[in-house]
Amino acid sequence: MPSKKIIILILVALVLVGITFGVLKHYSPDTYVAPSANIIKNQPEVIAAQLNEIDSDKDGLKDWEEVLWKTDPHKADTDNDGTPDGQEVKDGRDPTMAGPNDKIKQETIDKKISSSANADVTFDPNNLTDSAARDLFTKYMTVKQSGAPLSADLKNAMVEGVMKTATSKNLTMKIYSATDIHVIGDSSESALRNYANTAGESMKKSYVSGDSELTILSNTVSNNDNSQLEKLTPIIKGYKQSLKDLLAIPVPARLLSIHLQMINSISEVETKIEAFQYFTTDPIRAGMGISTYEASVNKMADAFKAVADFYAQQGITFTVNESGYVLTNTGM
Repeated sequence: MPSKKIIILILVALVLVGITFGVLKHYSPDTYVAPSANIIKNQPEVIAAQLNEIDSDKDGLKDWEEVLWKTDPHKADTDNDGTPDGQEVKDGRDPTMAGPNDKIKQETIDKKISSSANADVTFDPNNLTDSAARDLFTKYMTVKQSGAPLSADLKNAMVEGVMKTATSKNLTMKIYSATDIHVIGDSSESALRNYANTAGESMKKSYVSGDSELTILSNTVSNNDNSQLEKLTPIIKGYKQSLKDLLAIPVPARLLSIHLQMINSISEVETKIEAFQYFTTDPIRAGMGISTYEASVNKMADAFKAVADFYAQQGITFTVNESGYVLTNTGM
């Protein structure tokens, strides 16, 4: 359920809040920064600490612990057996199974952390947040069974350890090489102009007007409106179409290196924006995309600047009515 995934986001708040809103702070108010993002960026540790202590139903289990136990954070006695969830955990009982035969056994723990042992548990091995939750529950139960107090420092250490493991994988993206490009030996001015006009036409065709991806994400957070994420779809399609077109056009040999720099940077940015779509279903994946988005955009800006510099060095210019003008004057 998306609501529980958001609680997972809270669970890793000490690490993930900084990731999620790190990009937004680098943009001026003119581009739009959500009020909630401003608050979080200025007080991440305070807010994270507050969120980690929330116990919505006052049953003795923090909301983040409810996620691990698969209990209802808004119902004090999930299994309706007369004992609050937190007390059941303290007594070594399963808060999702009505007593009296609800003592926690190893098989109970296995079901909580296995994607196949219990049909109610739907861990997806490809979902970074689900994997992190499973890893964290394993560590959590180890501490609980040892009888050691679950201090704030210990909890934060567990969370940070899990996050390091979860984010150790890079988002998968295609890296293109010369073998993927239709390289031509003709590097005459005519060939260079044709390349710029064709690439520029592709950019114009794939351009999507409306809110930027960062504005969409900000609106999703500030308005608590997950439907806003649907607005990312045409943007992603635009990047994909541009990439497809650029891979199909003939590339003069002298432009091969710059062309590869451009398409790989576009591929990278598209991958990061695609990760934004998982904000509610796999917030860790989304956080990874958001945290590296700015660096990827800078790479893309550098690529387009390299194109513009190349044409300037060749003394080749385009009028505003030519598509090549778009490619060589992106303004990034």
